[in-house]
Amino acid sequence: MKSTKLYVSLRVAIFVSMLLLLIPYSMHKITFSTWQVSAYILLAGNFALIALRHYKNPVQGAKFAVFFNSLVAVLLLITAFY
Repeated sequence: MKSTKLYVSLRVAIFVSMLLLLIPYSMHKITFSTWQVSAYILLAGNFALIALRHYKNPVQGAKFAVFFNSLVAVLLLITAFY
């Protein structure tokens, strides 16, 4: 992912989506478990974006960043659907 503007706008969109999910939750239109699953999925997407950002980075530690962020994304998805 080379475009920094695209990367930043996707991360901001994920953050705004998580905040927007608080509106129906606070109005009791969705349950906490529905909100929690949605938030976990959005957070998994966020960590996947971070992993994609460092995928072809030659800097030392980039492979660890890809591994760690991918692991966190997978764990969040497993937790969301458990």
